[in-house]
Amino acid sequence: MSSKFRILVVDDNRSLTEALGDVFEARGYEVELAFDGNQAVERVRSSSFDCILMDIRMPQMSGVDAFKEIKKIDPTVPVILMTAYSVQGLIEEARAEGVAAIVQKPVSIDKIVAIIDELKGSALIVDKCPDPTLQQVLTDAGYRVAITSASAEALTMVAAGQYDAVMLSVEIDGLTSLDSVVYFKECSPKCLIIVMSTEHQPHPNPYAFATLQKPFKIKDVIEVLDRVRALKLENKLGKKLFEL
Repeated sequence: MSSKFRILVVDDNRSLTEALGDVFEARGYEVELAFDGNQAVERVRSSSFDCILMDIRMPQMSGVDAFKEIKKIDPTVPVILMTAYSVQGLIEEARAEGVAAIVQKPVSIDKIVAIIDELKGSALIVDKCPDPTLQQVLTDAGYRVAITSASAEALTMVAAGQYDAVMLSVEIDGLTSLDSVVYFKECSPKCLIIVMSTEHQPHPNPYAFATLQKPFKIKDVIEVLDRVRALKLENKLGKKLFEL
């Protein structure tokens, strides 16, 4: 399966669905299309997605009913619902079920992208010899990634609260392996620290979310970051990211 961030776009308006698909593909996303609720459910049965953008009012199966079925298959996938009508009952039902967001048609691409950015993961790599390949792979996988080799700059970036996780090398200059995690947690208590080390760590740092021993496989990094993203989504699902 491709490592790109994958979006499923669902709407019975075929021309709108295809137009949205073209826009997202142009922005680097991998897109699949469905034209009714039943098709959407079948797409989720056969594949996995990082986000679903779906109309509320569709024939045969509404977006809310499709959302309920999708939750049974993949309860973690965030769903953004679109509506051009005043369907307050469906809107309240969708919110109660834990929809990520509801947006008004005609849709604003900038707003949709902003919501997706809220749902995507973000990580800061702090390493004196950072691997540019790692940054590219994580970016392709849908993560917003930054790299720095300076501890002072890293602490400033983390204090701004822009990252869900910090991939922190214990060999970073200017910080000891024991104190570095504590400093970063003090700067951003909600930020999760993933310790990277060339040596085996017999006693895991109690303040660290996970530890990766170099050289590590890319899939191991993505697995840990996916866990971070899952925790982020647990906090966001069911909350109002954007009002109608």
